[in-house]
Amino acid sequence: MSVPTSRSTLAMGLAWRILVYFGFVVLSVPLLRGGDRLTHGHILAAITTMVLELIGVPATRRGDVISGAGFSMQVAPVCDGADLAVILGLAILLSPAPWRARIWGLVTALIATQLLNIGRLVCMFAVGVYLPQHFDLFHQVLWQAIAIMCCVAIYAAWLSRVTLPADGL
Repeated sequence: MSVPTSRSTLAMGLAWRILVYFGFVVLSVPLLRGGDRLTHGHILAAITTMVLELIGVPATRRGDVISGAGFSMQVAPVCDGADLAVILGLAILLSPAPWRARIWGLVTALIATQLLNIGRLVCMFAVGVYLPQHFDLFHQVLWQAIAIMCCVAIYAAWLSRVTLPADGL
């Protein structure tokens, strides 16, 4: 038999999750967006170039710049998928799931957002090579919407596999 949970207990649980999330943001944002931040653009460019070669799109890499067929693309620091991981991390941390499930969800979110980001970079380069007139549309509009929808789908898939407490938050 479960004991009814008071509204103040539920509010404290939500406040605690929000506090943890903002603590995460306070610690991660300077690293993710600071002027002296380390970037892994060259690693993403190397992986992207490897995938492009596997699918038959000729590409070469120099540092964080991918080139081929008259098109070049730099993997800028803001193209690292960290924003997606933070958005998905917020949803997971604010969920009323057990901490073990949240940790598992955060690890899964990090991996999934990086895979999604590699797919985005591969697509963007292919668009730049084969449909350069549509590069800005894909970069600024379509991939923004696709990334958000994918994050919602990943969150929904994770949430469907987690046992939530019966008493709410």
